Amino acid sequence: MTHPVILLPQHGGYGFGDVLPVNSILFDLYETLVSFDPRPIRDAREKVANRAGVSPDALRAADQETMPDRMRGRCGDSVEGELAAVLRTAGAADDPDLVAVFREAELGAWRQGAIVHRDVVPYLQELRARGFRLALVSNCSRLTRPLLEDLKLGDRFDSVVLSCEVGCAKPDRAILDLALRGIGGKPDTGIMIDDTEAYVDAARKFGLVGYRIARSQTPPPSSQSVITNLWELDRVLPPQAQTPVQVT
Repeated sequence: MTHPVILLPQHGGYGFGDVLPVNSILFDLYETLVSFDPRPIRDAREKVANRAGVSPDALRAADQETMPDRMRGRCGDSVEGELAAVLRTAGAADDPDLVAVFREAELGAWRQGAIVHRDVVPYLQELRARGFRLALVSNCSRLTRPLLEDLKLGDRFDSVVLSCEVGCAKPDRAILDLALRGIGGKPDTGIMIDDTEAYVDAARKFGLVGYRIARSQTPPPSSQSVITNLWELDRVLPPQAQTPVQVT
């Protein structure tokens, strides 16, 4: 079956109302599928800062300062290695017991604060039933892998590509290429959903169709390339994936 495609360059090639020849879909994680109540994380870090003998502001600043390196796997290959780097940057003593306390506090706070949006699980299930291949591609630290396991989200995807594990991050096209190759997809039959406009633009330059998700935007956005929930993708996706995807 052939579906009509109308080119709308101002919307990255396609607009709502066009049925896209898609078989592969890439999803961002944070603020796209999962958001956070910041209070548990803030409270946990205050307790860790007090135990470490540094101010909460110093720990917060260290978290932000080290994130670019942690996001690319440059602070070791474990959660403990990453958190040790945060503590050192904050001025705390290099103490394995303190790192262990930080790890348990941080993982517990992430579990408590994580909010999986209501449309995520049912829509991902539906997409896979319709034959689409799904990849998760996230700029993140090593705290993300255990969170995905706790939330049972990783199994919803055919491939999970985390920047901290592959050494590159959006908007680098290398991570998009890794995600697509992991599901046997190609840019011209792929789509990416992300909450960050710069990453959506990078996906479009790579050849994907890109949509930005703005879950908290009220009233609904006027741009045809912005959605407020995942179900809106049905206005552009075909009923079934367009061609079989061969994973090599």
